[in-house]
Amino acid sequence: MWLGPALDAAQFSFFEDLPDSCANALGCYNYRTGEAWLSLDALRLEHDSYSPYEGPSTSDIVLHELAHAYTRSTPQGSHLLSRFVTHYAGCRSDRDGLSTDRLAAELLADTMAIAAHRATENPSGLTVSFLRNTPPLAELDYGYFRTGGFDGCLADSSSPDPALISAIYAAAFDCESEHALDVFEAYQGPYVLTGPSDNSRNILNTCYGVECDAGNGCEGWSESDARQRAASETIQHRTCADGIVTMPGLGVREGWEPSCERSYLSANAECLVDLSGNEVDLDYEHTIFAGEFNEAGVCLGLWCRDQTETFAMLDGACRSER
Repeated sequence: MWLGPALDAAQFSFFEDLPDSCANALGCYNYRTGEAWLSLDALRLEHDSYSPYEGPSTSDIVLHELAHAYTRSTPQGSHLLSRFVTHYAGCRSDRDGLSTDRLAAELLADTMAIAAHRATENPSGLTVSFLRNTPPLAELDYGYFRTGGFDGCLADSSSPDPALISAIYAAAFDCESEHALDVFEAYQGPYVLTGPSDNSRNILNTCYGVECDAGNGCEGWSESDARQRAASETIQHRTCADGIVTMPGLGVREGWEPSCERSYLSANAECLVDLSGNEVDLDYEHTIFAGEFNEAGVCLGLWCRDQTETFAMLDGACRSER
């Protein structure tokens, strides 16, 4: 992601009150020197909204200034800034009196801050996604993307077009990150329970070549795609390597999903049982759990060691010896 290079390049200084050249601001960046100034008030802000896009917050301000450092110090950032200047050709802020170049730089910094926020969203948060999908930039009223738009624009838009957003992900998003894998796993397949957010659609498109609409359909899944195949293998490994199975309503247990290869089995597994505690063979194709033989030669799931028989019978996970 772009935050690493930005942190390396940023020259941060902290002030109780910013110098006069940045009076009344919480953060300020000097493109000429590469210095980023932050008021201590920026670090004292308490963000009490459930939405990261309803600011300002400390992370908004820091991410915004880091984005300036990225666009000044890296070829990818410079290219993105050039595209923003082109897209917002002739635009000025109707309230801040900013020139075209300055306005484009501020809009890009806000866009990158939003992209960073969205990179921390939980793609499996189905309840939240179902109730409130993340709105597009034009509806956020975020930072310099404020209600009322801009004046003097030659570009017929008040927010970046989809190509610009895709360019941000292509240049700045880490497709090998855990978040990218989370999105891949959450939406893998032609149908999903809820429509992917803008963030998830961009990740799927940029990192895996999958096109998703705003509904519940995604196209472009292919077993021959090297990126998708590598992601599937990584997801299988991280799912199987921990030896944990999530049981809805019953918490988690040590075990292995149906897709896990038998090479993941622990060495102390004398035998294997299914969810009901019945002994199974190695070729059993459903969720399996490690077991051990008791004195009577019955294979019991290892979780049965510390369970009372009553609990085990209600749970349905351990066999009764009676």
